[in-house]
Amino acid sequence: TASFHKINRALEGLAKDRPDSSRYLFEASVDLTADSSYGLVKIGEGCSRQCSFCTIPDFRGRHQSRSPASIMDELKRLADAGIMEAILLAQDSTQYGLDLKDETGLIGLLELIDRQQEKLPRRIRLHYTYPGKLIRELVPMLAESSVLCSYVDLPLQHTDPGLLKKMKRPTNSEDTLLFLRQCRDKYPDLWM
Repeated sequence: TASFHKINRALEGLAKDRPDSSRYLFEASVDLTADSSYGLVKIGEGCSRQCSFCTIPDFRGRHQSRSPASIMDELKRLADAGIMEAILLAQDSTQYGLDLKDETGLIGLLELIDRQQEKLPRRIRLHYTYPGKLIRELVPMLAESSVLCSYVDLPLQHTDPGLLKKMKRPTNSEDTLLFLRQCRDKYPDLWM
């Protein structure tokens, strides 16, 4: 523990050498020389939610979205390297684009990916979607796209209303469970 202050000083020195540190948040997520059939593509970093059980905003900061152009460039590089599946990641993917000046949201990004699918990996999977209202727009898109995987990664830590309130999760558990049942009926091939 006596060396922690040395590590902190070294990191502060690196930050001074790289004043635009946000630029380094999203550098290529995959070693393209590795023998892999999938690649991880970070679309956002941090989280702007204030759930009582989570410390991500404290050590990762508020959510920052990566530009759509840099995401598309990385997806094209992955496809050129023979990567078959790309997994889009963020601590909360549904926050994607809320901070961008061009107002590109997650739906807009996925529509862009869908339009350019011939240049991208064969499958695109989305991870870590927040159980809020945006998921209702995402599900049909994920279920019906030819390139986006029919897969919803939805972290439901609990469905008890009292516990959700203590967790500062704004979801209504009954509505969420009803929605999930409706999705299973309407899209039987959708994985959740």
